[in-house]
Amino acid sequence: MLVVVQAGSAQTAVAAQVVDRDTSQSMRFEPRDWQKLEHFAHAAALETSGGAASAAASSSHVSDGRVLVVADPELQPVLRAMVQACGFEAIAAASAEEAFDRLRDNRVGLLVVDQHLPGMSAYDLCRRLSRERQNRHPVLVLAAHQFAAGGHDPSCAAADDYVLAPLRTSELGARMLGLMTRARTATGVV
Repeated sequence: MLVVVQAGSAQTAVAAQVVDRDTSQSMRFEPRDWQKLEHFAHAAALETSGGAASAAASSSHVSDGRVLVVADPELQPVLRAMVQACGFEAIAAASAEEAFDRLRDNRVGLLVVDQHLPGMSAYDLCRRLSRERQNRHPVLVLAAHQFAAGGHDPSCAAADDYVLAPLRTSELGARMLGLMTRARTATGVV
């Protein structure tokens, strides 16, 4: 399968292998393709950070503009670069369990969670966060198109919002900023 990634007016393409995991599918990339994606994401971050950084800077008082990225270690470099391209600081966790450790140690304004997590599921992570009201953080789930569009993925139902694959930096940034602004308004911090 050929995957095309776009950031602003730039785009790149890499090969991917579709992998079936029980009832869901994911993509697997060769290390050289991950390096190409990471390099592309960093270059796009430098090119596009001017406008996005100023938008994020205006909302940086929302938990210091930090975003906790909860995803498989193979996916983290690309997601972190995309979050940084939107002008936010990215903190990484490789599992839901690790995410709770990061939340204890860091103030964050938002969690970006891949729907395919090792160990505790994205759905269970969202439900546990909902139960712990004092630690309530907005959650944006990165979802596979076939599940979210049909409304069959419970992790999307438990989250505050979701973004469908293929992921675009501009949409990710808009959704993150919207969730952080909504959270700030709900808590009375303007």
